[in-house]
Amino acid sequence: MKIIFSIVLMLATPYLLEAQYFLGFHSEYDDTFREWNIVLEKDSTEIEGELELTWGINNDFTQWQYRVGDRYGEIYLKFKNNPGLWELAADDKVVTINQVWPGDVTEWKISHAGRSFVFRTTYPNILDEWAIKGNKHGELVIYTEYTGDARDWIVSDYTVEEITFEERMAALFIALQVSTPKF
Repeated sequence: MKIIFSIVLMLATPYLLEAQYFLGFHSEYDDTFREWNIVLEKDSTEIEGELELTWGINNDFTQWQYRVGDRYGEIYLKFKNNPGLWELAADDKVVTINQVWPGDVTEWKISHAGRSFVFRTTYPNILDEWAIKGNKHGELVIYTEYTGDARDWIVSDYTVEEITFEERMAALFIALQVSTPKF
């Protein structure tokens, strides 16, 4: 009986999980980086969302909000005088996005619920491609569709199940925030 239950559980597990995988980020307009379209895949269906400045009229790039399907939250600079510390807040989760080395925008530590990973540029001082450091957490890579053009980003999202949507969103956001002009 235990064997039959184990087999049924193994076969049903893929249907019980609601995995969402990031596919890309695209700027809404070609002449500004204030609004982004987000594309995810869930159960072989594409889901679109948006990431946009909260106070765009004031040209304030320190506070953002996102909505993807039924998920929403905000990302903000924790202290106005410290550009190396951001937070993502969604529901009851707060994800910390912190520079690993002060003044170095190419390497960030993403932390939540006692777990952390480092998200950094693949090549030193080239902001066109970012990835998780090491392979313990799976693969999360974001890169520009065309080198030097920060309007369209492609995501390769094969992270382990323990990495939450919010943690992945935080990592991908910081890559966009650091890599794009502020206009």
